[in-house]
Amino acid sequence: MEAWTRERFGPRRRFFPAVLGIFLMVLAVLWFLQGRATPTEQTEAESFDGAQVGAVILSLVILAAALPFLGFQLSVFAFLMYHLGFRARIGWVKAVVISLCGSVGVFYLFTTVLHVSLPVATLLPLSMIGI
Repeated sequence: MEAWTRERFGPRRRFFPAVLGIFLMVLAVLWFLQGRATPTEQTEAESFDGAQVGAVILSLVILAAALPFLGFQLSVFAFLMYHLGFRARIGWVKAVVISLCGSVGVFYLFTTVLHVSLPVATLLPLSMIGI
């Protein structure tokens, strides 16, 4: 498969999918064995919460619509704040820290380290300040 090159001294294109595929297969086998080893109990099925599912789907649609205008950083920050602060009722300080890491941190990780382009804001005031 030649997943590693000697010329560039680094992984080739198929390296990460192969490693992740192997990792997922090992985890699936471990999960299966763990499920077989523990005794089965009769537990109640979780109730279906249509409001939760609807809120997630609606917020994902709004996120997809807002990405071209507000950019990745602001859109994902608002998305995470909604789900962490309002839906999950996590404390505001923790929600802001997680949302900042999940939006600004991930944006800079992908754009500077991995060289993947993520949407930036097209609205003039936001694009002028680099969001």
